[in-house]
Amino acid sequence: MPNDLVYLYAVADTPPSNQAVSVIEVNSLFALTKYVSADEFSEDALRRSFSNLEWVERQVREHESVIEQAMAGATVVPCKFPTLFHSIESLEQCLRENFSSLQGILAFLVHKEEWGVKVYSNDALFRDAVAQTPHIKELDAEIASASTGKAYLLRKRRDDIFLELLRAKQNEALGGLVQSLRAIAVDVKLNPVLPKAATERDDEMILNAAFLIETASREKFVTTVDAFKQTLTTQGITLEESGAWAAYNFCAFSPKPASRTE
Repeated sequence: MPNDLVYLYAVADTPPSNQAVSVIEVNSLFALTKYVSADEFSEDALRRSFSNLEWVERQVREHESVIEQAMAGATVVPCKFPTLFHSIESLEQCLRENFSSLQGILAFLVHKEEWGVKVYSNDALFRDAVAQTPHIKELDAEIASASTGKAYLLRKRRDDIFLELLRAKQNEALGGLVQSLRAIAVDVKLNPVLPKAATERDDEMILNAAFLIETASREKFVTTVDAFKQTLTTQGITLEESGAWAAYNFCAFSPKPASRTE
């Protein structure tokens, strides 16, 4: 298949069963692969396809489905979508060159899974609470009786202090959550929060975290999140957890396709 590329889903420590994909073994590593057309997955084709959200969503769902099935019976190092090689030979070369690193990652990930926790804040409720703090009320009273020029400067000062107090109040509400989940987790990664344009929500994302946990701790982790959901809802905070996922955020391995084999 000279015009085809090799698509890599993940690398596993055992050959997954019930997979509708090809498994390539290199020493004790098992690569989950398929052939894809260069007409659809070449660099130029992908630049065009990435503007087609329906195509991207369909491909990503299939990518995740294969990895999730593999996780049922194996430890996997997931690869980002799309990871491509020019040939089986170049994939095998990459696996041999990274054999020790992959073995170490797989050993670390045994019986572990990733969970995501996203937290959103209804700023209106927090703003109402901050507006009632003594410092802000004092500034409001001072602004009301100040001259035009002084009032302008005081309002700028008030805005800065208000924002600091708002973030402090949100962080205070989040502190117990992160601390409690960190105590359960093996590792934690705090990712950048996403803007409203990306979340398509009216409330603001204030936490975007990934937690690596022992599979045996799943129930405790979910129960802890549920408990915080109940207490934080009254403060205008919404929690959304998702999992179990392959450990994308905790895999240092990022395969670089080898050169084309002539």
